[in-house]
Amino acid sequence: MAKAVLGIIGAVVGAGFASGREIMQFFSRRGNFSWALAALAVCAMAGLMDRIMKKGNDLNRLLPPENSPWLFRLPLFLLFLTAGGAMTAAAGELAALTVPLHHARAGGSLAALAACTALSRKPGNALGCLGGMLLPALIAEIILCLNVPGGVERQARFSFPAGLDAAFQAVSYSGMNAALAAGVLCDTGAGRSRRDIRRITAGAACVLALLLGAENAVLLPHADELERAALPTVMLLRHYGKAGYYLSAAVLFLAVSTTLIAALHGLRSLLPQRRAGEAAFLLTAFSAQLGFGRIVGTAYPILGILSMMLLLWPKKPDFGKKKR
Repeated sequence: MAKAVLGIIGAVVGAGFASGREIMQFFSRRGNFSWALAALAVCAMAGLMDRIMKKGNDLNRLLPPENSPWLFRLPLFLLFLTAGGAMTAAAGELAALTVPLHHARAGGSLAALAACTALSRKPGNALGCLGGMLLPALIAEIILCLNVPGGVERQARFSFPAGLDAAFQAVSYSGMNAALAAGVLCDTGAGRSRRDIRRITAGAACVLALLLGAENAVLLPHADELERAALPTVMLLRHYGKAGYYLSAAVLFLAVSTTLIAALHGLRSLLPQRRAGEAAFLLTAFSAQLGFGRIVGTAYPILGILSMMLLLWPKKPDFGKKKR
């Protein structure tokens, strides 16, 4: 049970979460209203995770039937591909920043992609182990950031329509992350009773609530200075010199790896089983070269919402049957 929770945490807590960028974008910049938004996001995430795990052990079962137009799978396919490309590129950047070797960027990208492709075939154990390393490292990062002096908590009041827009974005954030982890969630729910699924959902939701709340507490006092920062927590950890730099690099690498495994596993689930691993590797490497990471900020929310609409499709239409 604990390994299942850690696996889900590993799939959901990606580089955007670990770097603080997603927390700042969707929550902390809203001031003290961010606490209500964080609670809403966790509740939405819990509901989505529970629903996905209960609906089947095959990602394709959550989508319209196999004989439907492939267009119905395209948003989820592009979400996995975009996330995989962005994480592969990020792994290369981290290698270039931390490894003093020529071609460290290309080598880091290929090594991370090759390792994560192999682990994505059966990601449960890998995500459980990596999630077990990521969680304490992230907690250590949060504790250090909480002790960085300066900053005043931004005040805000709920107002229309800005408040409703912020609430919609918080729910979209949950949908985006649940869709990205859909393949892992399907595997986690396979063969489990509804009671076990509820326990796993509750455990994952509690951990996510604690992490999201702690990250928000870290960033909220520094919202004015870090709102436009690409890596807010990394900026805060500069206060600790090299130790903070390498801690942030380790946390980001773990988060990149878990997200990449989840994306590759989802991609493999949508591809034909024969040679799915090789195809996922080549497609993700190609997307990283195209610079898909640059459009993550705009692509993620749109693809996430479209993917969740398909995953939560109330009635699966059968396009293969003709009306008599």
